[in-house]
Amino acid sequence: MARLDSYELADPLGGGAVVGHNRSAAGVRFDPAALLGAGGAARAALGRTQVLASTLNGPAAAIAMAGEMQRIATVAGGEPDLVLSPVGGAYWGRDVGVVSGDLGAWAASLGGSFPRPSIATYLGPTGTTLMAAAGVARHEFDASGQRIGALFEPSRTKAALQSDDISMSPWTIGANASVLGVAATAPDGGAARLLRMSAASAAYVAQSGIAATAGVTYRFSVRLMLVDGGDSLTTSNIAMDVPGASGAAQRSTANVTLVRGVWQRVSITATAGASGTITIYPIYNCAGYTVAVWDAQLEAGHSDTSRLPTTTAPVTRAADSLSVPLITPGLFAPGGGTMMAELMAASIPNRVEADYATISILADGTYNNRWTAGFQSQAGVLHARADITTGGVYVGGGDAVVPVGQPARAVLRWQAGAGLAYSCNGSAAAVVSGAVAPTPTTPTIALSASFAFYVRRLVYFRRALSSAQLAALSSLSW
Repeated sequence: MARLDSYELADPLGGGAVVGHNRSAAGVRFDPAALLGAGGAARAALGRTQVLASTLNGPAAAIAMAGEMQRIATVAGGEPDLVLSPVGGAYWGRDVGVVSGDLGAWAASLGGSFPRPSIATYLGPTGTTLMAAAGVARHEFDASGQRIGALFEPSRTKAALQSDDISMSPWTIGANASVLGVAATAPDGGAARLLRMSAASAAYVAQSGIAATAGVTYRFSVRLMLVDGGDSLTTSNIAMDVPGASGAAQRSTANVTLVRGVWQRVSITATAGASGTITIYPIYNCAGYTVAVWDAQLEAGHSDTSRLPTTTAPVTRAADSLSVPLITPGLFAPGGGTMMAELMAASIPNRVEADYATISILADGTYNNRWTAGFQSQAGVLHARADITTGGVYVGGGDAVVPVGQPARAVLRWQAGAGLAYSCNGSAAAVVSGAVAPTPTTPTIALSASFAFYVRRLVYFRRALSSAQLAALSSLSW
């Protein structure tokens, strides 16, 4: 056992779970009475007995949770009572069991669930697109192999057929284009077909006859990689034709600069003015160039969602969702508390109407009575939000603009007789003194999303933090 640096985390409520750890996280000391869900009598008997993380269920998750506890307690003045940390790969709730590294299993241990009755894809730690089985949470990774968070998406149906193979029907190839016999390596490790364009006209790959409904917005996306013809290619010859108001085809295009050997996802959004059919053109009329074409997706919506391969029929991915009932009063304190959600948008809708991606504690199992932290996207601008709704009426909260590609932290505090306070991304806590929080009967953690987003952390305290602690907890500096 490595030598452990000895220190105690500040914990005004007592029963601290993490006693200490060494700087390399090779060993961790825990209070088993706290981690294993023991009550007061058992805690008194066990005292501050110390054990190694390896003796617990999921040692890697336990070590990750030790680091999470240290960081959170440092800025909040004490340990939290619930931590969901997809970015750390660890989940824990005081008085409800051991640290777990499996989100679905952890939710189930509390009587909750992570239902998604379909397969889904995600980006793995080596940059390869991977498949997740039905009911399995997707922890996506960035280009450096670091966890981004757990990916949550709304349900979408992918309508373009043979998404990965443009040599198959119903794809059509123009007279001055050809699909080569060789293939490139696709992001999932499979084969991606190559399109050779020999002229500036009639050199295309297209799929037509996809049904469109008047008033519905569609999103076409495709992954392209320049293979031959130069080191780069700047073009706007990626297109989607939707029915205009008269029924005639109305074309929308995308501008892109392709770099040789680099996969890029290109997207187009357009709204059908009348019912009819859609035609998609992954690329066309780029004379002298050879481009790999893969993962052509067409879905109803204003933003991209994760890839879902198709062959001879459309395929639907079910929505990701999470439900975790909170024990009262052992885990959830009716009189007041603090919650922090750290989220990151995967794709931002660009429309006038508002879209939401939120994580909430539902007081009675409905969205009429809830504490919420999350995102609001409107006209292409992303806002982090923290607010409370009581009896179906919004009673207070606020937001802050979030730059594209950056995480956001939204913190909300409520206390009986003292209203609420909120802070987003390190802003000074704003107080809404007259706000009345809902009365919890069956408090439950729930997620709702109309666009794709990542949950990085959810932290809950059974106590109301100070305004200074709210600002420190919402800061992106820790």
